[in-house]
Amino acid sequence: MPLKYNNDNLLDVNGDPVMMPWEGQIMSAHADLMSGNVLNVGFGIGLIDGLLQKRKPSKHYIIEAHPDVHAHIKKTGWPQKPGVEILFGRWQDAISRVPTGSLDAVFYDTHDEGVEDFLHFALEAKRVLKPSGFLSFWNAYNAHNIFLHAVHCKAVTASLSTMGFETRWRKMPVAIPEETWKAWGGVKNWYLNAYHLPVCTFPFAPGDGNQPPVLALGFEEGGEGLEVGGCVVLAEDMDNMMRSGIEECANRALADAPAA
Repeated sequence: MPLKYNNDNLLDVNGDPVMMPWEGQIMSAHADLMSGNVLNVGFGIGLIDGLLQKRKPSKHYIIEAHPDVHAHIKKTGWPQKPGVEILFGRWQDAISRVPTGSLDAVFYDTHDEGVEDFLHFALEAKRVLKPSGFLSFWNAYNAHNIFLHAVHCKAVTASLSTMGFETRWRKMPVAIPEETWKAWGGVKNWYLNAYHLPVCTFPFAPGDGNQPPVLALGFEEGGEGLEVGGCVVLAEDMDNMMRSGIEECANRALADAPAA
């Protein structure tokens, strides 16, 4: 369907969000872990790509399938930026143009694709990544319900494990005042107060030189989890998150129930 840029938002013909500026706080956390040869799948409004350019990547691939977004990319001069190579087309076709074992980091953020699509992509990411590289993705599945969101996180972790990935989750707060949504005409696409940032790496043996970037980029062992820049990366048990989600839903239901 046609897409349109409106006050820094990217919306579909129904006025539903494809990408919005508030996502920058999360994209910044993703981009902080990426350097070297990188790939982003899904340009949107260019949030993570703009942040990656500030990090001066050696090679910066961007895969974009939508003609309206591709026209915006060309109009705003992205093909001329340092190290950038635009691969226009569906990732299912375009990723074949990325050399095997050439990338340090891959980020996936498509629209209207589900878990099955992502898992197919993960197999391609495994091909193009270096042994020391990592995969991450926009983790917004079931972002309206913490229980279902936790189920998704746990299921994806298990599925990626069968492909040889080890997944860690960095929990970070997400603060969006309600008046922000009003300023964007009531368009809303996030309902949780936290974001679980996935870092998917290949397991390594001590001393083999393939240390995952979650440690190599300044994470330090400590306390309840891993720490970077003051943010705790909890080794969070998704079962506990699901239980807390059930309790949250139950407490809300009880609060809304009649006094009787």
